[in-house]
Amino acid sequence: MLLKFLGWLLTRFIAGALVAILLLAGVGWWRDHRDPGDFVRRRSEQLAGLKARQDQIKASLENVRKKREETSAEIDAEEARAAQADRVIVTLRELSSTWDRYVGNPAQQKANDEQIKRMETLREGARSKQTELKQGRTRLVWERDGLEIALQQVEAQIAGVDESQSALAFYLSDTWDRAQGGYLIFLGVYFFALLMC
Repeated sequence: MLLKFLGWLLTRFIAGALVAILLLAGVGWWRDHRDPGDFVRRRSEQLAGLKARQDQIKASLENVRKKREETSAEIDAEEARAAQADRVIVTLRELSSTWDRYVGNPAQQKANDEQIKRMETLREGARSKQTELKQGRTRLVWERDGLEIALQQVEAQIAGVDESQSALAFYLSDTWDRAQGGYLIFLGVYFFALLMC
């Protein structure tokens, strides 16, 4: 009983897929014969649009690369600033003595304490800025990855358009790109109707 049902379902599935394929082929053929001289113009327009998009993505990738280099340089500068502040703090603390604080040179010790506070504030600001810059650099990496994926997709589309030698193949591909959601909905409704019978 189960095998009989699965066989019935398989034959209906194949029939629905064939109907969808024939529908796609028919629309592609109809578009090809409706405007035969339009193929070359549309193909060149499509290639021009895709190449413009490719150039735009490459320019965006170059901008992201430059921003990433600038951000890395800023991170290094902030790291150096924090390290310098640490060295100044260590030096000032080494110069601190109880004797100088109360008897020898209390004014200098007070100035050193104020300088230590300024250096601690500078160090914390540098570390906070460094953390913020690292987060920005991570976002730039994500942006670069997204642009590289988009570039690969555009290059694949360009290769597909370049490889499509026949007008019929071009129109079939274009028809599928434009209406693939409609075909999937058609198949879904078809199979839903089969299951309801």
